[in-house]
Amino acid sequence: MGTSSIGRDPIMEDNEIIQFMRNDEQPVLTAKEIAANFDVTSAAVNKRLNSLKDDGVVVTKRVGSAAVVWWPQTDSDEKTRSSPESVNQ
Repeated sequence: MGTSSIGRDPIMEDNEIIQFMRNDEQPVLTAKEIAANFDVTSAAVNKRLNSLKDDGVVVTKRVGSAAVVWWPQTDSDEKTRSSPESVNQ
């Protein structure tokens, strides 16, 4: 295939992942569900989603002992995660 294990997989762009998440009927998705759409591994998607989470683009929640769901960041997510200082002002 010619891609290295370092860096981002060119098969899926960040904006394509976010667009897929926004267009899906379900409000949250697992990495496995996203991976199936792009025909890549769940590990590759998890790596990308964690990077997007660090950038504040997606939100995640553990919903079981090993289950994690993801959804695109919204304005209400940011307000919910605001610091107590900003909420009290």
